[in-house]
Amino acid sequence: MCPSSDSTKTRELLGAFWDKLSVDEIKEVVSFKNVSLEEVSGSSIVRALVSFVQKPGFSSLPQVYFRAGSALLDIVQSIDTRFPMSSHDLFRILDDASEKTFLCAGTAESMQKFVFDGEARKIGLEMENLVACTCFLVGQKLVKAWVADKDAGALRCQKLLVEEEEAAKRSASGAVERRRQKKQQKEKVETNGEKTQ
Repeated sequence: MCPSSDSTKTRELLGAFWDKLSVDEIKEVVSFKNVSLEEVSGSSIVRALVSFVQKPGFSSLPQVYFRAGSALLDIVQSIDTRFPMSSHDLFRILDDASEKTFLCAGTAESMQKFVFDGEARKIGLEMENLVACTCFLVGQKLVKAWVADKDAGALRCQKLLVEEEEAAKRSASGAVERRRQKKQQKEKVETNGEKTQ
């Protein structure tokens, strides 16, 4: 696991985001329908993962990796028995799938370019990399959804602040106008009073 405090904080924030999502929102976040890794489609990755999971006896990979691959397959295929799933359970699966490097190096496009370097089909679909590749994409989608949610929240806050500021300006303007009218009325009364004397 990454010792970085940034990664721990990001993990906590991602966990809070995941835990507030509805089952339908979770399924949308983890869907591989519109996913691609360079020239490799999400459906190609899912097909390869299905093949990997259906041939457990042929794999020389550790059982924990195989179980994580099977769990990830259920997640990206939105198998209902997996949901709802706590962030703790999701992160355990992602840690197992990534050999405890989930979020250590980030999920940015630059990291994708560094890891796959134009050879996603060759690297990502190799049996020994398939589960980690799937984990990387799930993590990337989760972070993108979280950032989009934060951006939407920031826009909502900005809109509320602008509305409050406009309301305060209208209120201040109204108060100034009322004081001006009172002053005019007072002056008018005083002027009328002087005329009657």
